[in-house]
Amino acid sequence: MGDKEFFENNPDLQHILDTEINLYDEGRAILEKSKKGFLTWHEMMKLPHEENNYLIDKFLWEGQVCMLLAKEKVGKSLLSKQMICALTSGDALFDEYDVSKKNVVCYLQLEGDRGETKSRFTSMARGLNVGKENFYWRFYDRLCLDKDKDCDGLVNEISRLHRNPDVIFIDPVYMACSGSLSNDEVVRKMIGNIRRIQDVFGCAVVLVHHEHRQAKTTEGKHIDEGDNAIMGSFAFKAFVSHVIRVTLKGTPPNVTRILKCDTQRNGGVESKVELILNENPLMYKKKVGPIPKGMAETIYRYIKKQKKGASAKDFIDAHGANDSTVNRAVAVLRNNGHIRRQGRKGRGEVVYVATNKRRSE
Repeated sequence: MGDKEFFENNPDLQHILDTEINLYDEGRAILEKSKKGFLTWHEMMKLPHEENNYLIDKFLWEGQVCMLLAKEKVGKSLLSKQMICALTSGDALFDEYDVSKKNVVCYLQLEGDRGETKSRFTSMARGLNVGKENFYWRFYDRLCLDKDKDCDGLVNEISRLHRNPDVIFIDPVYMACSGSLSNDEVVRKMIGNIRRIQDVFGCAVVLVHHEHRQAKTTEGKHIDEGDNAIMGSFAFKAFVSHVIRVTLKGTPPNVTRILKCDTQRNGGVESKVELILNENPLMYKKKVGPIPKGMAETIYRYIKKQKKGASAKDFIDAHGANDSTVNRAVAVLRNNGHIRRQGRKGRGEVVYVATNKRRSE
């Protein structure tokens, strides 16, 4: 029985539904008023509650602004492309971080070339699902979001898609303005227009950005500035909800990408992730630490015996094994294609089934 039928069959409770509708309408009206002028205390208290729902668990939330920060050629644009694959398909990022739904994504590319972008997405699609019907790409030689005219043009272009984007990627952000990013006035105008775009579409925004030239001590040693390495005005760091910084560790061919988040408002962002780059198909995989010999084989056989699949927790409960060891072994099996995600029993408990691929550690 739906809500409508329930209240029709219980007329004494109809006033509850009417009250909820009236409160919702009043809240929406006050929200619109807040965009144009001041609110009183009582009006502010009637604003609709804003849920902090994730789009990618521990990485990106509805309506927020995330910055991907790195030096040149470290792999931040590749990371943004893999995030796009996860967001549009609804598949977990790195096969671990849950994506809440299939999202409409607009990817604004302002650097690089079209052929390379096509090649990278083609390679990625060999190993990752892509929600092709949810993906929109626009290549700009230059976009000046510090100019109202360019912002209006972008809003009109996106509106003509007749689908509101859930996420807009701007890659890279330094190509999205007419002036210097060190000019606070230019940056404030650009931030204001990005907020306006968010307001129109109710979307999250991912800014792909470069670090400035690394500072040195008086002795000539490089200083690790963390999130303070953002190129340009301080206003960027104040504007974004969180910064995910990508750095390199090691030397070729044993290079690891480190994702770290020191600046965040909600405290829910994954603080550190280590990734390895798979060349074909092109994608990042989460780096896994050492596991005891035979552990992966044992877990694989256990999962294979379960007709409806099994989670890491199922194995831990059945064998009394160490949580972190089992999770690392499951990650190895997953990265090598020996098991695949089938569904979820609940938040944090992913069910896996064995594939026909022969397993080896």
